[in-house]
Amino acid sequence: MLVCEHVNFIPKNLRKGNALPLQELLITSWVFGILIMLGLSGMKIHDEKSIKVQIEEAEIKAKKVSQSADEISNKAKLVEESNRQVGMAKDFLKSRMTWTEILKELSLLTPRTVWISSLSTKIDAEKQPVLSIVGEADSQSQVAKLLTALESSYYFHDVSIKNSEKVQEFTPNLYRFEFLVAMAQLKEKVPIVKAQ
Repeated sequence: MLVCEHVNFIPKNLRKGNALPLQELLITSWVFGILIMLGLSGMKIHDEKSIKVQIEEAEIKAKKVSQSADEISNKAKLVEESNRQVGMAKDFLKSRMTWTEILKELSLLTPRTVWISSLSTKIDAEKQPVLSIVGEADSQSQVAKLLTALESSYYFHDVSIKNSEKVQEFTPNLYRFEFLVAMAQLKEKVPIVKAQ
């Protein structure tokens, strides 16, 4: 049985202190040179691949950050618009014009044979409140009478007729109308006067 305590890869002629012949030294250095070149090129290829992966990951992160920034910008615009609308509504409500005064004025201006069926408000492009009045009347002259009364009111101005038409399927005559009315921003309370 062969027992070996260690393995020696150095050839026997070199173990004794003999120098390598020049040819073997050149071949050995050439082989080591090739191995080093292969190792370095392998590292370079690995580094290039890892750099490409890092670049791709950075591009993905940049896209996500850009999308997040766009979402935040859009949400900020929505919040800003909401705050603007809330501010306009607060300003409108803080004014001396109250809804009870407006409705009382409207009821006093409305002729007896005119019925208001719908009221709605919105803020127009100039940030002013606009009232939409929808109703019915027994004649066009009563619609015109309401229009004239609204135009002479302190609470309303710039009254325009969106539509006014006869309801065909109704007897006696019935006329449906819609007015768009700009509402005044009042500085002080004004006594309500009934139109004639």
